[in-house]
Order: sequence, then C-alpha cells, then structure tokens
Amino acid sequence: MVAGGSLLLAAAGGFPLRGAGGEQGGLEVSLRLQSEVFSQHGPVDAVLSIQNNSQGPVKLELGLDFKGALLVTFHLPDGTLAKRQYPQEADGFGAIGRLALAPGQTFDDTLVLNDWQGFDELGSYEVAVELPPVQEPAWLRSKGLITSGRFRVVPRDPAQLEAACRRLQAAALGREPRSVMAAAHALSFATDEACLPSLVAVLRASFLGRDGAIRGLARLGPAGAVAAVVSAWDDLDQHFRESALREFRFAGRESALREALQRSGKKAGPS
Repeated sequence: MVAGGSLLLAAAGGFPLRGAGGEQGGLEVSLRLQSEVFSQHGPVDAVLSIQNNSQGPVKLELGLDFKGALLVTFHLPDGTLAKRQYPQEADGFGAIGRLALAPGQTFDDTLVLNDWQGFDELGSYEVAVELPPVQEPAWLRSKGLITSGRFRVVPRDPAQLEAACRRLQAAALGREPRSVMAAAHALSFATDEACLPSLVAVLRASFLGRDGAIRGLARLGPAGAVAAVVSAWDDLDQHFRESALREFRFAGRESALREALQRSGKKAGPS
C-alpha cells in the first residue's frame, strides 16, 4: 500500500547508491535514519541535512514544506524500484521551501518516509533522496545531490513501537515549533495500540502537535482512540473539533466518533 506520493516508476532491479551522502562543490547532503530497524505499524523517520561548506551563499528551492521538490526512490523488499514525489494537499497549503545557506550553515529537516511509501511489507529497504539542482550560484547548477540509506522493517514489536513513540512524544511536547510539528506528524503514522498513550499525551498537552495526534488517533481507530478524542472534546476549540471529524471521516470512522460523542452528551456539530 502506497502512502501519499505519486508513483513515477516501478521496475525490477536496483539503483545506484552513493554511500550515506553526497557532496558537490562544497554542498554536502546526508540522510540519518533514526534506526536501522523499524517495527511494522510504526513511523519510519530520518533527518535530512544540507550543509554549505563552500565559500559563498547557496540557494535552493526545495518545494512545498521544504519537501515538494525532493525525489525519493525506494528499492522495496520484493525487488521493485519506485520513485515518488511528496504528496501535497489539494489546497497546496504549506511552507515555502526557499532555502538560503550562508557559508558553514546547515539545514536539518525531519523526513517521515511514510509520506512517500507504505511499509506494510517486511524486509530490507533502500532509500535514496535526490535534491533539486542548486539555484545559485550558477556554477553549482547541475544534477541534484543524492543521499541514501538502508533499513529493515520487522514484524510488530510492541516494545520498539512504544520506545519510538515515546521519543516522538517527548519531541512533540517540546518548545521548538518546527520540531514539535515534525514529531507529531511522524507520530500520526503510529498505527498500533502500543502508541496510544503517546498520541493521547500529545493530544492533551501539545497545541502545535494536536492536529498530528488527531490524525494518528483517526488512523489508529480502536475504541480507545475514539474514547481519547471524546474525553478531550470539551478542551478542543472549533478548529480541532472540525479536524477530528474530518480525519475520522477520511479514516472511515466518523460515525463511530459521532455516536460516542452523542452517548457522552457532547455536541459534534453538523454532519
């Protein structure tokens, strides 16, 4: 099952990997996976780093949310090769990904690979992330830099899932807005009850991470997830109530949420 990005190419065979990262004219890119092994039903997250080691400023256009122009290639466990682009909301809403790096400056961004690829299939994966060509300086314009990594997806491991979700929970309860939202977004892909406590904690205590927690609870879907939203309902403003109904609708669980709200005597709003 594909999560998000459009499929550009699928074929048998491998693709060239350039170790852990690539460098071109003083511009270096690397991909740091949070683990070499990820449990099924959990998020697969990594940190993309772009460092300017040149003597002058460098400008790149990374696209919507600093991800829209990335090309992400997966070598799947069944031997399939797939190239994917970042899924975009229908309204095109998101941060403008114009990046200007001064000499010596580094840009770090969390990538949740579930945005591009579903990981229901167990086994070994290879991933390569290609940046778009540099905009400035002109002499650096050429083929985009590529960085890569390898990891395995193993059968459901409750202990590993819980540890990963607690790590993301801690980040989502932090103070740096970009890190909070990135962690909550990653946590939204934790579709296992082992991560329910972390999703509930973020729902209740993180304003900036709340949308991600709601999306994760909707995807998770058991009675406990519905009960968590109902329990927090009176503390949610109109935006988050509408978000909850919308996300549960997308997940095919809106009726369960509305029925639970009605039983609890809470107003759900118009259908």
